[in-house]
Amino acid sequence: MTGAASAPHSTPGAHAGSAPGSSAGLRIAGLSVDYRDRGGAWRPALTDVDLSVEPGAMTAVVGESGSGKTTTAAAVIGLLAGNGRISGGSIELGGEELTALRPAQLARVRGTRIGYVPQDPGTSLNPLATIGTAVAETLRIHRLATRAQARERALELLDRVGIDSPERRIDQYPHELSGGMRQRALIAAAIAARPELIVADEPTSALDVTVQQRILDLLDDLRAEGTGILLITHDLAVAGERADTVAVMQRGRIVESGPAATVLTAPTCDYTRRLLRDAPSLTAFSPDGPQPASPAPEVRRESRPARASGAVGTGSAGRGASAGEGAQAEEPLLRVSGLTQVYARGADGAVAGVEDVSFAVPAGTTHGIVGESGSGKSTIAAVLAGTLVPQAGSAVVAGIDAARVPRTRRRELRRAVQLVHQNPASALDPMWSVGASIAEPLRSFRIGARSERAARVREAMEMVALSPDLAERRPRELSGGQLQRVAIARAFAARPQLIVFDEAVSALDVTVQAQILRLLGSLQAELGLTYVFISHDLAVVRGIAQSVSVLSRGRQVEEGPTARVFDDPQDAYTRRLIAAIPHPLG
Repeated sequence: MTGAASAPHSTPGAHAGSAPGSSAGLRIAGLSVDYRDRGGAWRPALTDVDLSVEPGAMTAVVGESGSGKTTTAAAVIGLLAGNGRISGGSIELGGEELTALRPAQLARVRGTRIGYVPQDPGTSLNPLATIGTAVAETLRIHRLATRAQARERALELLDRVGIDSPERRIDQYPHELSGGMRQRALIAAAIAARPELIVADEPTSALDVTVQQRILDLLDDLRAEGTGILLITHDLAVAGERADTVAVMQRGRIVESGPAATVLTAPTCDYTRRLLRDAPSLTAFSPDGPQPASPAPEVRRESRPARASGAVGTGSAGRGASAGEGAQAEEPLLRVSGLTQVYARGADGAVAGVEDVSFAVPAGTTHGIVGESGSGKSTIAAVLAGTLVPQAGSAVVAGIDAARVPRTRRRELRRAVQLVHQNPASALDPMWSVGASIAEPLRSFRIGARSERAARVREAMEMVALSPDLAERRPRELSGGQLQRVAIARAFAARPQLIVFDEAVSALDVTVQAQILRLLGSLQAELGLTYVFISHDLAVVRGIAQSVSVLSRGRQVEEGPTARVFDDPQDAYTRRLIAAIPHPLG
C-alpha cells in the first residue's frame, strides 16, 4: 500500500466520509492481537494495549524488534498478516470503531482517512509504476480527482516533500531515485488526500540526518494542520525531540507511557532506562559533553590468533611502540590517496561518485565515513572490496592496491578485506543454512578440511554471541539482529585484516545496535582488526571511530580525528550535519 487519506480539504477532518466527531483522534483500548504458529496454536503478540493520538499531535511507540510496534501499526490500518487476528479490545478513529468494519469498509477508511508510511521504500513502491502514479494512486482509486487533477496534485506533493525537479521526477521509476527520495515519495503518497491520521512505521530509520530532518519537519507541518501522527521508531532521540507522547513497548505490552520529556528524563521502568542507555544519539552528543570513541586499542600481538597459511600483507595488529620510545610510525594498514570515480558532474559542481578522496587508517583502529545519501560513501566501499576499479587514485590495503589489484593477487585482497552490508537478509542465501553461509569464505579460500571449517564456524558464531545450535537454521528463522550477527561472523571467519561496514547497524533497534557495537569493539581489541565504518548515523560514528571523513556531493570536505571534526567542524556542511542530529535532552 503506498498511501491513503481523504479528499483535499481546507481544515483537518473536513473531508468526504469523515465520521462525526473526527476531532477525537485515535483511541486504542485493551487491544490484543494473536498470531497462529505452524502448529495451529494462537500466540499472543499484543496484550491489552492502550494508546491514543490526538489531532495535531504525535505519539511515538518505541521498543526493541519484536516488541509489537509494527503489529500495533498493522492493526490500526487493518493490514495484519494472514495468520493474525484481533482477539480483543477497541480501535476508534474519530469516534468510529474500526474493528467492527467489514473489509471493504475498512479499505475505504484506510484509503480516505488514514495514511500509511512504511519503512522500506525499496519493497513498498511498484517498480513498474512511475513515482507520479504511486503518489496519485489513492486519489484515482477513490475517485477523488480526475487524471489531470491527480497529476497536478502529485507534482505539488513531490515539491512539498523536498524532491528536486518534480516535473522530471514524476515520470521516473523507483530505481531512478535515491533511497531518501523514494521515502519522501512514500510520504507524498500517504498525504495525497490529506488524512486525519498518519501511521509512520520507521519512516526515517534508513535515512541520513539531513533527509531525516526534512521528513520530520514535514510531519511537523502536517501536525500543524491538525493531522495526528502515530510514529513507530527505534530512534529514541527522534521520539524525544518530535513526539508529544512516548509509549514504550516490551513483549507486546506498553510498559511505560507519558509526555516525551518525562519518559526520557525520568523513566520509571528498568526496560526504558536500558533503552536510553543503549541509544547512541542520547549519549554521543549529550548536553553533558561528547563521548567520542576511545583511542585506538593497544593490541597485544600474542593475543592475536595465527593466520592460516596464505594470509596476506604485513599490517601490524597494534600501533607499535609510542613516540616516547623512539619507535618509527608504522605504515597504516589502509591508505586511500586521490580516489576518483566520477559517474556524472552537475552544473553546480556536485559529483556523482567520489573525487580526490584521501585518508589513512592505522591498524587496529576504526575510520568512519559519513555524509548524505549520494555523497559517495558506498563507492568507496566498492573500491575497498575490490568490486570497482576507479578512474584514478589508489587504495592500498596491507600492501595491495585494491584500486589496481593484479589478477594474481585478487584472492589475497578478497581474503584481506571483507564487506558487511546494510541488509543481511539480502546478503545471505535464503536456501542455505546459517552455518553454510558462514563457512562460504572458508570454502572459497580453501581454508582447512571439513572438520576444521566446522570448528571455525562454531568459533565465529560464539565470537558474535550466537549459539552454534542456530547453525542449521535458515535466515528466515532468525531475527534481524541475529542475521546481522551472522553476516559479521561470516566476515570474520576468514580472519581478514580490514572489515568494511556499509550501514551495517542503521536498521537495528538501539539495544541490538548497542550489542553489535560493543561486540565490534571487543573483537577489534582482541584480534587487532581494522574497520572502515560507513554510516549516516553520526552518533554511532562518534562512539566507534577514532577518525572520520565527511563527504558531500562526492568530495571529502573534512577529515581528521573524530573528536576534532565533531567538536570543532571547519566546514559549513559538517556543521549542518551535526545541527541536524536530534537533540531531545537540550
